[in-house]
Amino acid sequence: MRRVAGEKYLGAVLILLLLVNTASATPLPAGADVASALALLVPVTIMLLLFGEGLIYMLATAASIPRTEAWVKTEFREILITLLIMTLVLSAIATGNIMTKTLTGEDTYIDAGAKYLDEERDDMIALHGILTHDVFVLTKITGFQYDISFGIGPISTFESKAPKAGLNALNTAVYGALDSLSQSIMIVSVEKMFLFFFDSFFRYLFPLAIVLRALPMTRKLGGAMIAIAVGTYIAFPTSVILAGDIYKEAKDTTAIVPPSETYLGDMVGIPPGMSIICNAFMPIFTDIGENGWDLIICTPICIASKAQPELIPICHICHPLVKIMYVVVHAGFSVSFAPKLKAYANKGDLNIIYPVFSDKALPAVSQRFTLTLLLMLFIVIVTIGCTKSVSEAIGGEGQLYGLSRIV
Repeated sequence: MRRVAGEKYLGAVLILLLLVNTASATPLPAGADVASALALLVPVTIMLLLFGEGLIYMLATAASIPRTEAWVKTEFREILITLLIMTLVLSAIATGNIMTKTLTGEDTYIDAGAKYLDEERDDMIALHGILTHDVFVLTKITGFQYDISFGIGPISTFESKAPKAGLNALNTAVYGALDSLSQSIMIVSVEKMFLFFFDSFFRYLFPLAIVLRALPMTRKLGGAMIAIAVGTYIAFPTSVILAGDIYKEAKDTTAIVPPSETYLGDMVGIPPGMSIICNAFMPIFTDIGENGWDLIICTPICIASKAQPELIPICHICHPLVKIMYVVVHAGFSVSFAPKLKAYANKGDLNIIYPVFSDKALPAVSQRFTLTLLLMLFIVIVTIGCTKSVSEAIGGEGQLYGLSRIV
């Protein structure tokens, strides 16, 4: 058994030593990067393997070592299989790009996949922008409350209402929808990032995988790496394109949120009288009250009337005049703005506002979120399943160390 093993691996060791010696002496073009070096390594490796195996075969024939002769024939067949695999993969890429150009107008299926992902992302970003604006208006509507007091002397009334407070439950639902849309946008963005990462990674992985597949000691590892290259560079973008078509077909185009002005009306604008109501002087005026203003205005006049008797009549009429003026201003403000605030608060039909969110906005978000998750799982399953199948077909590692458990 030891002799058989020695004969079997003697050629592999000689080939490896020849490869190392030649590779160390092979100059690279000026400015060549790692990917170019790996691409150059493929033909160099294949030629050296063929030369080394031919040399070993002649030595084995001269020394009458039949097992070594059989091993060299097997290795030669594996080199041809490796070249065939490389040709098939490159042909599949070229054919896929031609079909993609014909069907989508994009040069490569990487570009076509990126286009579909951009369309999905832009669709969800547009919906996110609409809901962000609408939830701002909805929050203003549901939180709008008016407090109106009206009184003359000892008689006064007070009214406080928030007519749209019943829509508060929609705020929570819409904020949750915005979170779901944000997650969907993130998932699509990550898929696009992986798409371009795999595009760059293929230039490094595939040449190295071909070299490892051709070497006898790393054949299973090379086969698994070829499968990973095929899965990430061919299966992944292809499944992204299919997912984009499924997204277009499955998306309900009727679940469109109309512009907020069509169902919120004038509630989108600023409430009437805000420049006066929100003036910094108004809370000071009401907090001081009629007694405070009487103290501020009349007290100095009455004190001065002690030294100047001609001010005594003014002191007498000052107190009732200030109280009357305060009541007139206070009541006049309420009379002027109360009807406008009530009318503003009662704008917007609940029977129109609620169905827009319950029947259109929220279903549109849940549909896009569900499609994004399902299509992400579809892409992952297709990519891993294809990688596993290709690896087993070309003699690579079939289990991929736990990744196949996901499928």
